[in-house]
Amino acid sequence: MTRKDAFGFAFALFIATPCLAGLPKEEGVGGYVQIRLTLNEGSKSDLLSLKRSKIWFRKTTEKGGYFVQLLYKEWNRSATDGKVYLQEAKAWFKTRKGTLTVGQFKPPFSRERFTWDGALETVDRAKATNCLIPCGKLGESFTRDYGVQWSTKALRGRLRYAVALQVGNGANNKFRGNGPLLTARAIWNAKQGLYKGRKYLLQVGCAFSARRDKDQDFSKALPGTRGLGYEHFRGKDFRYGLELAGDWGEWRFRGEFYWARFQSSKPNVPSVSADGFYFQFTYRPSPLWSASLKFEGFDPNRNVVDRNDIYWLGLGLNFYPKGLYRRWWLTYYAKWERKNAANNDALIIQFQEVF
Repeated sequence: MTRKDAFGFAFALFIATPCLAGLPKEEGVGGYVQIRLTLNEGSKSDLLSLKRSKIWFRKTTEKGGYFVQLLYKEWNRSATDGKVYLQEAKAWFKTRKGTLTVGQFKPPFSRERFTWDGALETVDRAKATNCLIPCGKLGESFTRDYGVQWSTKALRGRLRYAVALQVGNGANNKFRGNGPLLTARAIWNAKQGLYKGRKYLLQVGCAFSARRDKDQDFSKALPGTRGLGYEHFRGKDFRYGLELAGDWGEWRFRGEFYWARFQSSKPNVPSVSADGFYFQFTYRPSPLWSASLKFEGFDPNRNVVDRNDIYWLGLGLNFYPKGLYRRWWLTYYAKWERKNAANNDALIIQFQEVF
C-alpha cells in the first residue's frame, strides 16, 4: 500500500464512522475493534493493520462474577497475527474482607498495564511497561498468567492492595518448569475531592514481583540479550515499580518507574539489570478532544550502551465523537537511540469502535 492509498483509506474510514453504531455492554457480550495506520520514517514501509479485535463475555453479581475475553489481530507483521487467542478467563468471589480471583489474568503490576488500551492517551503503552512487567513480551501470554489473587482495601478504602501467586510461564505458553511467580501491588489514594469546581486526585503506588526461572525466554523483553543466553534464561528475576497519578481539573499526570534484576544461575550467562520510565501530561478541556505529551525511556541492559537504549517523545491528539466507544488517535513518536541512531520516527492514526 502506498502512502497516498493509506491516507485515502483513513479519510474514507473517517467519513464512514457516523454510520457505525454500537454501545459497550457492561454485562453479557461486548467487544471492540481497533484499526491502525502507521506511517514510518526512513526505509520502513507504511502499515495498515487490524491492531486488535476483542470479544468478551461478562457476568457480575453481588457475590462475584466471571470474565472471558478472546483476541484476534492481523497484518501487524507479528508472530501472533492471524490466530484466535483466549486472552483472559477469570472468576472472582467477593467476601466481607476482600475478593478472591482465580484463572488467567494480569499479574498486579503497573498502572499503565491496567489502563485499558482503548483509554490510552498516546496510542501505545510505554516500551518499558510492555517489557518490564512480569509477563511482558513473554511468548504468547499477552501479559497474562494462570493463578490465584487476593485483593482488598484498608484504611477506609484509601489503601488498595493485591497479592497474586501464578504459574510463572505466562498464559498460552508451553510449561518449562518456571515459577512460581509472586506479585504484589499497593495503591494509596492520598487526595481526592472537589475544589472550586475542579476535581483533583493524587495517588501513589508500588509493586514487586519475584520468580524462579528454569527455562525462560526473556530475549524479546530485553532486546540485545539473545546472544548472552537470555533465550533460555535460568535463575531468578525480581521487578519493582513505582507509580504516581495526579488530576487537576482538565489536566492529568501519569508517571511510572520500573527496575528489574535478572540473576543468572548459568556459569556463562551474565546477570543483567534493566530499567525504564514514562511521564505523561494530558490536557482535556472538552469531552470531544484531548492533547497529550509523553516522554519515556528504556534500558534493557545497564551493563552496556547500545542502540537498544531508547528515549521516545510521544505527541498525541485525540478525538472522541462518542467518548471511548468511538474515538480517533493521532500520535507522533520521535525516537532517539543512545548509540547508532536510526530514522524510525512514526506517525500513527488509529480508530476504535466499541460494541
